Amino acid sequence: MKNNIKIIKFMDDSKNSIQGLVFSVKKLRFWIGFGVTLVVMSFIVGFFQNFQVNVSLFSAGLGFNKNLKMFLALPSALFPLFGYFYGWLFILALILQAISIGELVVSRKLVNQTDAKSMSGSGISALVITLGLGCPACGTSLLAPLLVAIFASAGLAVLNTIGTIVVILAIVLCFWSIRRLGLIIYLASL
Repeated sequence: MKNNIKIIKFMDDSKNSIQGLVFSVKKLRFWIGFGVTLVVMSFIVGFFQNFQVNVSLFSAGLGFNKNLKMFLALPSALFPLFGYFYGWLFILALILQAISIGELVVSRKLVNQTDAKSMSGSGISALVITLGLGCPACGTSLLAPLLVAIFASAGLAVLNTIGTIVVILAIVLCFWSIRRLGLIIYLASL
């Protein structure tokens, strides 16, 4: 009986959370937060996709114009990700992160205080997304040095799987944050 009540409460809260998300999508603040987050995360991901190459090129002293062109081209590093399941998960995580930050901006204005749990969920998911960064084709990630240090060469064998698990964890955290913020927005908009 208690399980049924918990399931009904979960479903009701989820419905209200979706209504809060729909309410927030109608606000300009949401789209500003969403857009800024998506653009910033795209540049960060683009930079870290080819980290060593980008560091070498940016420190080569090519001049301001060429550095600016390279900087503006950083998000184009996301396009090869569409060819891999891991890449689709990664893009989904970036979009969900942007939705979460957009909701955070709307809830901040409505409630006039920040929900610490939701904010930490957004921050943790951004950290987890960053840890999952890597090349889906070759299976490298920011976790590679850590795994090699702990498990030697056996760590490299499971690196692609671990990267996928990390990105799935980021997606779960983003959904949790979106659900929680949507519920806060729904209750504040009543």
